[in-house]
Amino acid sequence: MSTELPPTYPPFSSNPVNPKVSDLATSTNWSASDGGYQIWHGHMQSLLGFWKRIWEYDSSPISVNGIVSGGPLVAFTYVDIRVEEKVQQWIEKASYVSGTQLAHQISTGSDSIYGGWGSLGSFATTQPGYIRKIFEVGDGESLCANSWNTRSGYQTGDYNPANDASSLNFPGEFYQSVIMKAVEKCSTFRPDIVKM
Repeated sequence: MSTELPPTYPPFSSNPVNPKVSDLATSTNWSASDGGYQIWHGHMQSLLGFWKRIWEYDSSPISVNGIVSGGPLVAFTYVDIRVEEKVQQWIEKASYVSGTQLAHQISTGSDSIYGGWGSLGSFATTQPGYIRKIFEVGDGESLCANSWNTRSGYQTGDYNPANDASSLNFPGEFYQSVIMKAVEKCSTFRPDIVKM
């Protein structure tokens, strides 16, 4: 029997999207005196993805005195985000001591030195969101696994990494563009347990 400890997770952002979510919450919604096995409902969720910046150009080339002198200017840029989402719910009969909840930890990174969207980046679940509770009428079993794209990080004109101020809005934009969209794609996704 191995006595090795599990690997540690990398440090998380100091700017959490949902700072009220604790890393671990337990609930003693039944006691050992209730006896034996109980019917439990489990929930687990994860997200994985990446993004890249896309440049959109004006439809007309540059002209001076009616003479075309260059290609069109950049109208705006945005990041195209690819997301892999998985949410699973199940029912099991077991003898757990209590219900529990683990925050869904998501780590992000980009090529921006300021911590914003940059021109490319990625995100990954470093700890799946997990909830275990006593079964209630209406709880069910399901598996929702989706791959989808969304957009965010719009900036007018050409993108200049030296002027990238997206770090100011990044947590909110990420939450709106990815986390809330995850609820649309999988209705059982729980945004309330996400912590970045």
